[in-house]
Amino acid sequence: MRDRLRPALRELSVRVAEARLSLVVAPAGSGKSTLLGCWRDALAEAGADCAWLALSPVHDDPALFLEDLFDALPGRSGDGPAGEIERDLPHVDREDAHAVARRVRNALRGRERPLHVFLDDLHCLSRDGPTDRLIDLLLRDERSMLRFAIASRGARPRAAARLVAAGVALEVGTEDLSLRSNQIAAVLREQGVEPDRLTATLLAETRGWATGVQLAAGALARLDENEHEAFILAIARQPDLFEYVAGELLVHERAETLRLLEVAAVLGPADEAMLCEAAPERPPRGVVAHALDRGLLAREGERLGLHPLWTEYLLRQLRDRSTPEAWRALHARIAGALAGSDPERALRVGGEGEAWALVADLLERHGRSWVDRGRYHFVEEWLDRLEAAGVAASPIRAHLRALTAARRDPQGAIEALEATAASLRRAGDRTGEALALVDAGILAANEHRPEVTRRTMRQLFSLRRLVTDPDVRALSLAAVAILLVSRGRHRGAMRLLRRVRRGGLSLLPRATIELGLSIVGQYVDPEEAQALLDEVCADPEHRAHAPSFFMLQAQRARVRGLRGLDPESCLADARESVEAFQDFRLTMSEVGALDCQAKLLARLGRCEQSIQAFERAASLAEQLGHRDFEASMRGQCARELLSLGRSEAALAQARRAVEAFEAGRGPRDPFTFAFPAALAYRMLAECGHAQDAHRRVRAQEHRLRCPDLPIGHHQTLLFLARVAHLAGESGEAHGRLSEARDLRAHHGLRDHGSELDAELVAWAETTMDEPEATWDVRTLGGLEVWRRGRRVPDAAWRGRTTRRLLLRLLASETGERRERVEADLWPDADPRRAGNNLRVALSRLRKALGDGALLATGDRIALAPALVASWDVSRAASALRSGDAPDVALELLRGPFAPELFDDWAEELRREVEAQLLAVGCGCARSLLSEGDAHRAARLAERLAAFSPLCEEVWTLRARAELASGDPAAARRTLGRVRALFERELGIEPAAVLRDVEREIGAGPQTALG
Repeated sequence: MRDRLRPALRELSVRVAEARLSLVVAPAGSGKSTLLGCWRDALAEAGADCAWLALSPVHDDPALFLEDLFDALPGRSGDGPAGEIERDLPHVDREDAHAVARRVRNALRGRERPLHVFLDDLHCLSRDGPTDRLIDLLLRDERSMLRFAIASRGARPRAAARLVAAGVALEVGTEDLSLRSNQIAAVLREQGVEPDRLTATLLAETRGWATGVQLAAGALARLDENEHEAFILAIARQPDLFEYVAGELLVHERAETLRLLEVAAVLGPADEAMLCEAAPERPPRGVVAHALDRGLLAREGERLGLHPLWTEYLLRQLRDRSTPEAWRALHARIAGALAGSDPERALRVGGEGEAWALVADLLERHGRSWVDRGRYHFVEEWLDRLEAAGVAASPIRAHLRALTAARRDPQGAIEALEATAASLRRAGDRTGEALALVDAGILAANEHRPEVTRRTMRQLFSLRRLVTDPDVRALSLAAVAILLVSRGRHRGAMRLLRRVRRGGLSLLPRATIELGLSIVGQYVDPEEAQALLDEVCADPEHRAHAPSFFMLQAQRARVRGLRGLDPESCLADARESVEAFQDFRLTMSEVGALDCQAKLLARLGRCEQSIQAFERAASLAEQLGHRDFEASMRGQCARELLSLGRSEAALAQARRAVEAFEAGRGPRDPFTFAFPAALAYRMLAECGHAQDAHRRVRAQEHRLRCPDLPIGHHQTLLFLARVAHLAGESGEAHGRLSEARDLRAHHGLRDHGSELDAELVAWAETTMDEPEATWDVRTLGGLEVWRRGRRVPDAAWRGRTTRRLLLRLLASETGERRERVEADLWPDADPRRAGNNLRVALSRLRKALGDGALLATGDRIALAPALVASWDVSRAASALRSGDAPDVALELLRGPFAPELFDDWAEELRREVEAQLLAVGCGCARSLLSEGDAHRAARLAERLAAFSPLCEEVWTLRARAELASGDPAAARRTLGRVRALFERELGIEPAAVLRDVEREIGAGPQTALG
């Protein structure tokens, strides 16, 4: 109607598009909502982003206000403004309007065009309530990309007067909305009433009130022409114009229409199917269409609803004529119809109708998701109402009560959650028990209650054999991973979490597993951890569980920030997480986020702010009695203080850090505490107390290692090397630096330079030369390679091919042509593929053995001479030839050559190696026997028999050596074994030489020796 009757108001949409605030203030029924709708349609047609929200008292909760606003925004799928805001806007607590306004501004930062928000019925919000304050703060922001159009019956935002005075606001009042004579005449003509003598009178009696004019026109259309004047004059004598005219209109409506309107008044906006389902009796065909034609119902898209004046009037009429039983029955029915599609509205309607059983059921089914979104006050209010109504308690509601009380009394909440878990266990609800244990464990960890954390994790793990629910089983195995992390077994935890992570899990177990993977992965595989965090933080579903989402966001900021990726954005995420953890009262999570924030500030050169963040984190950890975390924060704070030249303050923080670490009695997690504690000792040494720091390091060295975490262990070694260097212990410093360099080369940490302490790495590289690499290659009895006194782990080979290549290159001391190696290792592959395989294998072999192990000249590849010289076959042959080191040879001859390989070239090489060792070994044994060292000759012959058990010469030497040592019984047993072996394996008698030895043994030792 406004498009046609009020072109001047419609044309104001041009000014609305530019104004920061467009305010429409007038009494009910003046056409405020219609005008706002007209402006919205005009802006939307022009391509603007618009959102419409009809406010109600429930929107005093800013979380619900923003949630409903998200639903109204265009691009709800995540591609438009809604997606932009919802990805960046975290949990909203109703008590912190400034923080929420700041987050909304951050979410809209960088938009190219404004977002127009249309808010109807501002008067429904509580004056100075949290949402009212939020809207006021957003209006005051001069740089905001939000444009507001607000309708109200009288209440104005506090910023309105200031904006109007500044000329950036548009205000429309009652006079502007009142209909003029020509407009009233047009309304009368639409109803079929001749306006000649009625227009002036109707304008005088209604003062141009739009709803009054429309209702009066509808009533006049039902009267005879000679009754029109009297009806209009009677309007002036009514105390409530709307109620009088509405009564005149409805008195002529059918009963089924009135019942449908009453249901619509209780139900609120809904589609036609829902409206008919909620009615006590199915409305006859055509009733809905009739109500729409008469203007009693209005359609907004697919939803039908009533004008607020009609709603108020019908509810008042319904309440006056209904019995309490009928009133409650209608509300219970409508609440039941809403339960599946809109549980919050169903809760409100059910509460109005005192349908407490339905309210309790809705709260138990949906309460956890509301709490996870931070709706503490909302859930607590309904728990109080159920308790006041005398509804019997249940374990699930006890769980909700504990969660809502956690911010006020976390210790009491932990006890309540453990008691709830026990109640749910007795009730047979294993899933509920698991959730209660998880919540208790999270709270206990954040309150530094390690004994409770371990207890809940063990109980959670015990559920894995009792349930088939995949969520519970996943949570139980995640608990095992947490226990593994607490004991420093990070790689085992990583393998377990990777195995547990799969599709089909609900949000909480999935988020728990992803958080565990990212925490462990940041120092095991930072790139994988970053990719995982980028994926999960971009998923809007994760926001449904706000605590885990902010843990993931803080972890993402840590991983990306430490790798030098977009530090400003990471810093904003870290700050946001800190504020969220304050709201949730998750103190240790707040400390971790503060740690991340402080490190990012330091990387950005904002040292003073970094120091403040570290000090605040240390103070929180100290309050909880978490001395290890306090030590970590103070050690890092000392480094920043020293970088500013504030040595006395740095020394004080370093001393407090060392004392806190040494006094800590909690579980030792090297991931969190080892290298920050080592940093504290380094700071103590840097401040002139190197001897004291070194003495303390020696006493705590067993706690200052994290070998399962390469980057962390590398940093720890460098910190401790620096302490030893400053204390004058150059040998110890050299050893720690060598170990750190080996670790860095072995794990490829050069590719993760941004995660390392660049200053300390530079010091390490200039302090001492790279020590010469030494190897020990053992192939007899199985392949083992030792480098600088440490065995190369199996994982470093990355498969059998690398081992095969090493053995193939050992066969030729002067090197081998690439084509020959490719043909031996990959005989069935085409040349191009074999060449690629060889390049990969050479890269892996070089990484496993270290720099300098491989030599490449033209198309030939070879092993370094030092490495070939360390081969146990070469060393054993040399020792046997010389005859001066039989004990060395005995130690090296552990078994057959490379028993794990079966290639043709390997079999040939094995025969050559064993023939060589047998030849020189038998010669050495004969020499020992002739020199009278029969005992060593017998041991050597025994070792040689492992290479060739059917070699008569070896057995002859062994029997003669045993006889020469004065033990003919041992010689007889040896010959008995030989006879049985030859019979079993070859089916023949032993050779003549062995039979001669038998006869010599029978004649006595003198004969045998003669």
